[in-house]
Amino acid sequence: MPHENYLKVILLAAVSDGEIQTSELAMINRLKQNHPIIRNISDANAQRAAVDVYNKISAGMNVKYILDELKEQLTEREQHVAYALAQEVIATDFKLDQKEKDFISNLESYWNIPKEVIDVVTDSVNLRYFG
Repeated sequence: MPHENYLKVILLAAVSDGEIQTSELAMINRLKQNHPIIRNISDANAQRAAVDVYNKISAGMNVKYILDELKEQLTEREQHVAYALAQEVIATDFKLDQKEKDFISNLESYWNIPKEVIDVVTDSVNLRYFG
């Protein structure tokens, strides 16, 4: 289910620095309410997606393996969407710490995100959040 997998990726991005910031949670909620694909996820399925991510992280599963699982369930286009959403969520507090930068860099590497996609998404995020 790509819909739930989008949520899983953005949750992983949001917790990549060790905690979900208030602004990140607000952005996740806005996506859940308004995004043309994510808004179709039922509350029960959204809850299951969050629990799945939480359980895997709590069990000590390496994020690389979680991302590998997600990659297998998403088309290339869906991976690009999930990548862009992850960038959006972590930028909403108008700062990127090193752990968040590492998460994005690893996501780019693990999923072989094309340079053109990276450049477009990064430029867009930088223009909107970092001037």
